[in-house]
Amino acid sequence: MRRRSFLLLPPALVVLPARGQELRLPPLNLPGLPAAPTVTAPAPAPASDAWPQAAFEAATVDDVRARFGIGQAQASPDILLDAPEIALASEPVEVIVEVRLPAARRVVLVADRLPRPLLSVISWPSPAGNRLRLWIALPYTTRLRAFVQTDTWLMASREVKLALERS
Repeated sequence: MRRRSFLLLPPALVVLPARGQELRLPPLNLPGLPAAPTVTAPAPAPASDAWPQAAFEAATVDDVRARFGIGQAQASPDILLDAPEIALASEPVEVIVEVRLPAARRVVLVADRLPRPLLSVISWPSPAGNRLRLWIALPYTTRLRAFVQTDTWLMASREVKLALERS
């Protein structure tokens, strides 16, 4: 049996967004852990940063890209998208996105073959190296793509194949 470790946070620090709302991650300063850099209050979000509800209703990756204004996204070695090459169809798939870009503002995670390909949108209030860890259910073998917004759009991709049972 695989063991997982979790960081337990006081209930006041755990905020789960309602469906169709964006998750914004502030820096945390917790007792016993190294302090995060101090950040002044972020400026109000520009109109271009408004929540794109239509993107979650998009039926193709091209529709999602159009709704976020993602044109030609170049592959970047500073974006690491880690997921198992082969995963069990009956278990959630662990996906890790690590962004090593100083000006990263937003990550858009999509899966090519899903009926609603947009999986997640995550924004940071301050530029810094960031790491995301999510578990997602995938019904098909699919290509995952992480689009990262800086001054331009960059990306990383990884194919995840699903097995029906352990061999």
